[in-house]
Amino acid sequence: MGSRYGDAMMINGVQTKRAFKYRGSNYVASRVIAHDHGDWETMIFPADDEGKITSYGELYAITGYEDLGESISKFKKGWR
Repeated sequence: MGSRYGDAMMINGVQTKRAFKYRGSNYVASRVIAHDHGDWETMIFPADDEGKITSYGELYAITGYEDLGESISKFKKGWR
């Protein structure tokens, strides 16, 4: 993923991961096609300074396609 925040991973032209900082903490927004239900799934996890996920207890999760920027925005607005 790289060590610079904002770096993005792409699969078939779709951005699948984005590291970001918010209120002094590091996070990763991750999007995959979940094999158990065949639809997009986006989750946000805590991360370290290098953008590596430190815990897989998701802080945000949604099923269905959602732009990573929209997911991050909802997370910042206090989703849940």
